[in-house]
Amino acid sequence: MSTRQTGPLVIVPIFWSPTGHTISSAYESIIDSYIRDVAAASGQLTNVFSVLTEYYGNNGSIQYRIRAGPVIVATNSLPANGCTLNVGDESGIYADGTGYDSCLDDAQLQAEVDSVTGTYGLPHNLSYIYELFLPKHVESCFLPGETTSGLNGQACTVNNTGAAPTGTAAYCAYHSTDLNDAVYSNMAYPVYDSATGFTCGSNFNFGVLESPNHNPDADTEISPLSHETSEAVTDPDTETGWYDSSGFEIGDECAYIYGATRGAPGALYNQTINGQQFLTQQEASNRLFERSGGTLDCVQNWLQEFPGA
Repeated sequence: MSTRQTGPLVIVPIFWSPTGHTISSAYESIIDSYIRDVAAASGQLTNVFSVLTEYYGNNGSIQYRIRAGPVIVATNSLPANGCTLNVGDESGIYADGTGYDSCLDDAQLQAEVDSVTGTYGLPHNLSYIYELFLPKHVESCFLPGETTSGLNGQACTVNNTGAAPTGTAAYCAYHSTDLNDAVYSNMAYPVYDSATGFTCGSNFNFGVLESPNHNPDADTEISPLSHETSEAVTDPDTETGWYDSSGFEIGDECAYIYGATRGAPGALYNQTINGQQFLTQQEASNRLFERSGGTLDCVQNWLQEFPGA
């Protein structure tokens, strides 16, 4: 994605916010601001998206050209008969002690993306990515049915079953391409400071959650958003794009690796994009990996890799 042939990457956030599961306007605003800041900084060498320019596909080299698409708030009701919640996951998932009351499978997420893009007349191609933000209290899984056994290939958001492969607590977010060729990501509501012991946040590294914009939920979600967008650009169909020899994508290489930070404790940041401050994981540099003899590859921006440029 984002090659000369495909044109700039248009990022379209879809906030699924039905009655009873509304997403706050503050959460939406910070995430939308991040997307617009990343777009405004297109072509610059000072944030993680500049690292993507060293990758290429059979349709050309990736360029840091991003546009902010329309912000869509979808109010469609959550569908039923997706996945079945594990007993005990109704509490103790989020930092406030609450848990899930609904569960959606991947086919249902794809159907929502297709419904929204159809309503707004948006295309399915390598120029657009649809970032589907789920509301709080909604678990998601790849497959329909029970959420309790990872042995059958089930994988879900953070829950009490334990980690994959025997448990199903497997991801904070993921990206893919649906059956109608829409590139999308499942941006589950972030979990941190959880009684499950799992986290999608910076407290994994720093012991406490860092929130430079003073909204822990939105600040936590921005790093998985950066992760999934970068992976989609280098690997949109999750089959023919970039993987390392262990099967990791570009974001997986540097998950929860932030590098040097600035700011006050509790509000640390490592990215200044269009004048705004964010904390996101680093991204993998193939060239740095090669030059370092396989000892380094995570960087915050292109200039960190080539400081003399």
